Amino acid sequence: MPYTKQQKQQHLDNWQNSGLSQSAYCRENNLKLATFHYWKIQADKSEKSTVTPFIPTTVKAPSGMVTVNTPAGLSVACQLHQLPHVLQALQAC
Repeated sequence: MPYTKQQKQQHLDNWQNSGLSQSAYCRENNLKLATFHYWKIQADKSEKSTVTPFIPTTVKAPSGMVTVNTPAGLSVACQLHQLPHVLQALQAC
């Protein structure tokens, strides 16, 4: 019987709270280590894909300037018409 998404997440949460290594947790719960590792990779990818890559921008209306702030602390100011190019360049980093 395949595990549901909720069951997989429950195992991942239980493992995180157990203090056990992945292999020890899998032994105790009759799980294949490779399968568990795959679940963790998929969960990590899912978590990363839901993270917003940028902090919301602020626009100074009179000047037409836009400031983009990244989670890493980088701040880039540009003219509004330059914004698509700036975002494209930041995403490539």
